[in-house]
Amino acid sequence: MPGGFRRYYVHQRAIDEGRATSVLTASFVDFLALFGHFAGGDFPSDEDDDDEDEDDGKDNTGPSTYGGIDNGIGRRLIPRPLVDQAGNLRKTQIRTSTTSRQSTQMIPTTATSANSASGGASVQKTFFLLIKSFIGSGVLFLPRAFYNGGLLFSSSLMLVVAAVSLYTMLLLVKCYERVHCGYGEMGRRLFGKWMERVVLGSILVSQIGFSCAGAIFVATNMRDLFNAATGCRYRLGLDFWVVAQMAVLLPLCLVRHIKGFSAIALLADVFIVIGLVYVWGVDVSVLGRLGMGYVRNFNPENYSLFLGTAAYTFEGYALILPIVDSMRQPAKFPAVLSLVMAICTIIAVSIGALSYAAFGEKTEAIVLLNMPTNTAATLAVQLLYSSAILFSIPLMMFPVIRILEQALFPRRSGKLSKTVKLQKNVFRALLMVGIIGISVTGVERVDKLVAIIGGFACIPISFIYPPLFHLKAVAESRWERICDVALAGLGVRDAPKHIVDRAVKGLNELSEHIPFVLSSRCGKTVTTRGKQYTHALVVELEKSDQLSTYADHAAHQAVLSDIKQIISEETIAMDFDSAN
Repeated sequence: MPGGFRRYYVHQRAIDEGRATSVLTASFVDFLALFGHFAGGDFPSDEDDDDEDEDDGKDNTGPSTYGGIDNGIGRRLIPRPLVDQAGNLRKTQIRTSTTSRQSTQMIPTTATSANSASGGASVQKTFFLLIKSFIGSGVLFLPRAFYNGGLLFSSSLMLVVAAVSLYTMLLLVKCYERVHCGYGEMGRRLFGKWMERVVLGSILVSQIGFSCAGAIFVATNMRDLFNAATGCRYRLGLDFWVVAQMAVLLPLCLVRHIKGFSAIALLADVFIVIGLVYVWGVDVSVLGRLGMGYVRNFNPENYSLFLGTAAYTFEGYALILPIVDSMRQPAKFPAVLSLVMAICTIIAVSIGALSYAAFGEKTEAIVLLNMPTNTAATLAVQLLYSSAILFSIPLMMFPVIRILEQALFPRRSGKLSKTVKLQKNVFRALLMVGIIGISVTGVERVDKLVAIIGGFACIPISFIYPPLFHLKAVAESRWERICDVALAGLGVRDAPKHIVDRAVKGLNELSEHIPFVLSSRCGKTVTTRGKQYTHALVVELEKSDQLSTYADHAAHQAVLSDIKQIISEETIAMDFDSAN
């Protein structure tokens, strides 16, 4: 395991000096660097890969203990003597030299054994680690999500989402106790290589989505800060402020060690706490002076957007496995996690409900934009929170970069070859350019972008994969199997019928609103031949050169807004001239 000797040395030195080894690190970056990585999988730094390559210069790929091919990624290998003696390591003070050259049998395990050697994380330390993992930028998108769903509906559903999230997290922990590996490899062992790709794909999409939403968040706040400082003398659009972040993000995306983000992550934690406290204070002040704004208890038009944003809010789901892996008493983890989820749910519901109640229909996509304008306190909070998110984006992208690099540059060391390192640097830069490009396209609809991220990435990670894994690896009783199937089915939901009906009606009426449209017919697919789509549309125009005008027409754009809410796959479109 890359970094294993370093961890062992740190623990052993503490023992020699007669002090306990703490796992309550200064920031989550330190925690991830020491005990594991996102989703419990191993995404080592570039230098760690290089050290592995330099070890013997051989291809270590071989038969896996669990079947298939072992590429050295996805689990940790610890010599059996260390596992057997881990519980007494503090007393026996085993020296590294006595085990470094022994011919030992290697058994698959996790860092739990190594962690228990130093005592592991206490209940209190685990509590703070979990709190730090779940409270992030997502909570500031909740007020607008409450606007989309309605006050009563959103508050009630948020409690349901939190309860179901807690339940699925505990399911994942039970699977981990049985299978004992990271999230992606868990899918491979239980369902095959395809499931590993699906899980890692969801992680990629979620982390890229978090990064894009963060870039838009920063751009929106920086534009307001700039306008306040210059008195709006210079009008620079949001696109400019998104692209301007490249000056910071490009150098940071080249960082090889996740440990390099440690100080930045600690500052981000502090800035986020300051921002949340300020939002609470303003909400209470506005409600006390002006009373409640105009709110609806249920919003039938946009309520479906709320669920994705609610799933997005609990950002730390992928960090559950490394945290439970580091705990001294894993049996107490369910109780600690339940308490943390209760606290995080109170924070989320209070921020969402209070801000929506205070600002009503004027609630912005990012609630900081509702704060008093041009005041020193608001400007300071916007600057601090924006800085926290800006410098967190490279951390969000770290697993994305490592997963893709492992796929594109298998066992190719950038430390030993300047060409390979240059290729990796170019890849990282192009990836960051792509992130900025996606952010530019979604800059005006960040609330919908967050909902899409939550729906297509966070919901599968949170609500679909854990019950499927539990069904395969743990469930024994009929009731457990029924619950797992039902829960996984809830995560896969059809588009709201009223939106589908409205979109079909709008498409059929295009000829009434666009003069050069001779006919427009949309209907539901009735056959089962070939690759299936639920609906098809045929539009007949007078001339082929009217296509661009048709695409930009207000009536067409209006119905597209409904289609974008419900579409689940890329469409197939064909344009052709007909003699008839």
